[in-house]
Amino acid sequence: MRALLFLLCMLLLAPATFAADSAETLVRRARKAYEQRDYRRAAELFEKAHAVDPVASLQVNAAQAWRLAGDLARAADAYAAALATGDLTKADSAFARDKLADIEKQVGTLRIDEPRGKKVSVAHVESATIPAVVHLMPGSHQVVIEDAGKTLKRTVELQAGEARTLSVVSEPPPAPSAEPAPPAAPRAAPSRNPPPPDDDAGIAPLRIGGWVTLALGIALGGVTTYFGIRTLDAADRWKSSNLTDLDAHDEAVTFKTATNVTLAVAIAAGAAGILMLVIPIDDAESANRRGMSLAF
Repeated sequence: MRALLFLLCMLLLAPATFAADSAETLVRRARKAYEQRDYRRAAELFEKAHAVDPVASLQVNAAQAWRLAGDLARAADAYAAALATGDLTKADSAFARDKLADIEKQVGTLRIDEPRGKKVSVAHVESATIPAVVHLMPGSHQVVIEDAGKTLKRTVELQAGEARTLSVVSEPPPAPSAEPAPPAAPRAAPSRNPPPPDDDAGIAPLRIGGWVTLALGIALGGVTTYFGIRTLDAADRWKSSNLTDLDAHDEAVTFKTATNVTLAVAIAAGAAGILMLVIPIDDAESANRRGMSLAF
């Protein structure tokens, strides 16, 4: 039973022990690389150790190694991250602040503040959460932002000692297209039937009725157009009032009804007039009328 309890305790304490050993191992390897002047390797190992055991002084060590490796942008980011924790000693804080101020004269500082909460990648920084401050070497850099499934890209140009703020706003959705205007009221087509010859028989009554009916249809078409314009005007006033102008609403309904009625009558009159104009007149009846006229 005692052996079982001892084994259980070892299993519970093992993860913390392995993690501490892992951090210590990484720090030991980082110091060895630093002593061998393999500063880039040392910086990477210090950062891995900090990921296992987030101690601010490990970030200062990484910043020192990055600076000696010649990667001033990463060094500035590491110094700034260590200072942001507020966990450094007074001496380490003063040291990191002085180094950061010196490096910021040689690199550019880019602050990305929009869109908040999204991920940004630029140069050595990958998938940082906005707002973010990134130190970059002088020159041109592409900023990539993942926003709602879309990739937004911007190019920034930085000079040594320059500080800039970048706000990236998604493009607004396209404005809805304007609704097409309602079609104009149809007009009755003019008759292509030529008038009857000018003889003693005169104009047949059917032709006279056709022209009169067609003229009535055209006149009603004009009335329809007037009512239609009044309908659209009342409807626009109704919409512009945010659907509160009841008088405009009633006027729109009244003129719309009048438009429909006059349009129907105009079409019927126009069609009847055209029909009366194109119906052929019986040849025998025309001949009789001409004969009677001559005999008289």
